[in-house]
Amino acid sequence: MEEPTSGKRLMLGVLVAMVASMVVLAPAATATVTVTAYKITSNLPAYPTVPSDGPSTLQAGAVSNSGSYSIFSYGGNAAEDVKTALTNFAPGLLGNPESVPKCPQVNLLANTCPAATAIGTSRLDTVLSANGTTPTGSFAGTVYNAEPLGNEPGRLGVVTTTPLGLLTSSIPFTITPRGGGDYGLTGTLTDIDRLAAIPGLGVPDRQVSGLSFVLNGETNNYVRNPTSCAAHTSTGQAIGYVDPTATDSPPYTFSTGGCDQVPFAPTLAIEMGAAGSNGFNGYPPVVFKITQPNGQADELGNKITLPIELNTNNTAYTLCSQAQADADACPAKSQFGGVVAKSPFLAEELKGPVYLIQQSSNSLPGLLLDLKGRVHVKIQTKTTLINGKQIQSLVLNAPQLPVSELRVALSGGKTTGVFQNRENLCFKGNSSSKFNTVNSLVKFYGHNGKNTSDTTLKAKVNGCGPGVSGSISGAQGSRPSVRLSVNKHPDAPNFKELRVSLGNNLSLVEGKVDDGVSGSSSASFEYVDSHTLRVYGLPSAGVNKFTLHLRKGAIRVSERSQDLLDRGRTRKFSAKVKQTPVSGTATSTRGQFSTKGKKR
Repeated sequence: MEEPTSGKRLMLGVLVAMVASMVVLAPAATATVTVTAYKITSNLPAYPTVPSDGPSTLQAGAVSNSGSYSIFSYGGNAAEDVKTALTNFAPGLLGNPESVPKCPQVNLLANTCPAATAIGTSRLDTVLSANGTTPTGSFAGTVYNAEPLGNEPGRLGVVTTTPLGLLTSSIPFTITPRGGGDYGLTGTLTDIDRLAAIPGLGVPDRQVSGLSFVLNGETNNYVRNPTSCAAHTSTGQAIGYVDPTATDSPPYTFSTGGCDQVPFAPTLAIEMGAAGSNGFNGYPPVVFKITQPNGQADELGNKITLPIELNTNNTAYTLCSQAQADADACPAKSQFGGVVAKSPFLAEELKGPVYLIQQSSNSLPGLLLDLKGRVHVKIQTKTTLINGKQIQSLVLNAPQLPVSELRVALSGGKTTGVFQNRENLCFKGNSSSKFNTVNSLVKFYGHNGKNTSDTTLKAKVNGCGPGVSGSISGAQGSRPSVRLSVNKHPDAPNFKELRVSLGNNLSLVEGKVDDGVSGSSSASFEYVDSHTLRVYGLPSAGVNKFTLHLRKGAIRVSERSQDLLDRGRTRKFSAKVKQTPVSGTATSTRGQFSTKGKKR
């Protein structure tokens, strides 16, 4: 990438500070480069007029015209210049690089950015280095939504017109953990070119005395105010070439209001289970999916009370300590799932592992969601046991960032699963026909102070076989009759084919299948073997229930069972029904039914 020309990186090092948050930094020593004034502003008047205070609107969550105004001083040191400028953006006061088209880097360097990529204006003020007070020019520029060049959420480009030509800069902004739940944007510019004298052209040695910019969010939706109603404080930081002591700007604070006008209505969907993992003491995978429409208040947290059917799988756990989590060094064996997040402000999804993390005051582990990509965000959940039975997960410090979808997938399996079933997820008790309803309880907390009510949520259970019930009549006679009712699970797709496998004490009579087998809807029947019947030819869209009738000599009871029935005993019979769904994986259920004989 082409190196910036003299002074251009200096300008954007501060121009990128669209918004800033209060950042707790170590007390700075006296430095020769200081930021004597700093504010958030919504307009950019000509030099020497000072811009007005605050963004163009103080409505929480609103789009606004917003930018920054900074004044530098060098303490009379003519040899000093700014080397590094760092800004920390206020949590929630964000730029949306997806709101307008992006200018490619080649166009930015050639000053041919499309007009649609322009998002604001800038102002660069300079003074004579000899005395640090005599103005040597104030130059206007245009701010563009630049194409990202690295692993970053966005990039600003600025082209400034000066008597010596154009100054062009392209710098990224990032979002990473800054401590204390602070996930504001951070812009850092270092090794800034110095504005040295050019004697042959009569250009004196200069220092940058002021940097200002405004992004026109009200027309291009680029800037969004925090969705919380609170004080939002901005600071800047500068480091000189001669004196490397970092110095902070005076803080600037504005407050947003009108949180009652910001909507907040996220929703949660839970899916769990898979074929073979849904029974008592099974180890099901579980997926949580939170969705939220764009333009709503950011989510501060949530409280999810898991279904009573889920218990912990303690013997499988390997935990990450808090120290390891803070150092991004969780052991690989402590990963028990993955997380994916989508944001309307990001071009790409964020993805990362989910770790089980040790909680100091609780025997249950919490979760660490480690989202990575163009933004790095870590979210921890606190896990407790409610009433000694139900697992409850609580988050109350989610960053103030817009998320349209968050998907957390926790692994299943005996040695890799987070949960173990204390009850069958598909059926009630020992039933093979009465379906279980698996409920959770969820509550959401918004950064705007709004909370949803506790809401009961039915989880979707995957991998459940069909409900199967049956009955037998005439079992002691020569022409018994069996009736089977098959119903798909409420969370399963329709089935287009069935395979019925009878227990050992029942058998099919091949020559009687054509006349003795019938169903509740149009279907064809195929004798596979003495214990297996295929049901096919159902409608292309599948059916959600089917009744099968075996009679007219098509079914036979074993001699052993008939003998016991003749003695007045009760005999159990079974039929395993495997459904082939219109989509997805086939599942099966074994149903049992019985009859009591009469003594002869």
